[in-house]
Amino acid sequence: MIAQSIDLITDESREIISRSQLFISLKSEVIAGILENAYEMEFKAGQLFIKEGDPLKGLCIILDGEASIEKINSVTGEAIELQTRSVGESLGEMTLIDQDTRSVSVRAKSDVKIAVINLEYMSSIFDEDPTTLATVAINIARILSNRLRESDEISASKMR
Repeated sequence: MIAQSIDLITDESREIISRSQLFISLKSEVIAGILENAYEMEFKAGQLFIKEGDPLKGLCIILDGEASIEKINSVTGEAIELQTRSVGESLGEMTLIDQDTRSVSVRAKSDVKIAVINLEYMSSIFDEDPTTLATVAINIARILSNRLRESDEISASKMR
């Protein structure tokens, strides 16, 4: 990721992160720790800020703007937009589960501000507190389930 600027988390951003679907039902002290181990980055419209195949660098929450989720067509090499993510939505949550490289690219559709949350810190929380791990894993399962349903709808509409 190449940032236009890096800043500490603002109060407005703290609120967005705290309400993120990824962190529903977490204790306030856990969320406080997450916020202390996060920072903001900004990208201009059109800028690629997560590249498919890159190693893990952080979990992201969109704080402002929209981002396009893209997958490279293995035959043509062309980027295909799969979905759009907006304020409050997470990017890279699968990395908390599989710790693999990025499976998609993410491009700013408009000027975008994101919070980047340190993956090492998240792993340390999970090692110390299995309840937090279980809560986040269930939240990730819900997020991915919703995204799969959306993808199914998109696929079905294209078959008609």
